[in-house]
Amino acid sequence: MSNNAALIKKIATAGIMLAIIIIMQLLKNVVPAEASGSVINAVLAIVTINLGIWWGLGFCLLTPITSILVAFASPMTTLTYITFGLNIPIIALGNFIFVFLAKLGHDLYLKYKEQKLWLWTIIFITLIALGAVAKFLFMWGSAKWIIEPIFKDKLDDPTTKVLYALFSLTQLIAGLISVPIVYALTLAIDKFTNNSVNK
Repeated sequence: MSNNAALIKKIATAGIMLAIIIIMQLLKNVVPAEASGSVINAVLAIVTINLGIWWGLGFCLLTPITSILVAFASPMTTLTYITFGLNIPIIALGNFIFVFLAKLGHDLYLKYKEQKLWLWTIIFITLIALGAVAKFLFMWGSAKWIIEPIFKDKLDDPTTKVLYALFSLTQLIAGLISVPIVYALTLAIDKFTNNSVNK
């Protein structure tokens, strides 16, 4: 495949993935945040694993911005105003922690699966799960030790509840739900890609 064709394929794939993210963000007041968040996490990981780390980083940064754009009157938007946008890079970095560990797990799995498939399968799944936990800890810690102390005069009780709803247990549940989704989709894509190459 030529470089131009490969780039066009990546752009088309990125467009589809972004559309899925935006749809889930539009539905976030209809479906539970844990469900929409798990799908978004999975898409971010799939983008990073299949398109590359820089595409993943771009999506991680773009996702909190599109969340505000598609739901302008949401609690997320209110939090963005109060924190002068500080929540956006925190969410982006939390996302990146998750997708980086998912990609690391996939890369190790592909490299060593011929030696001990069962072991590297467990390592792959464990690294995705560690990414979910690390993202949760980072975002919860950022809310507790960065956002709340800096903006304590602006955060009333309802906004503080929103902050911790967005940055704590919901993130952990969504992240853990996304673990089997990322694993299953990644293996399915790997199998499809291998079959296409071998034809």
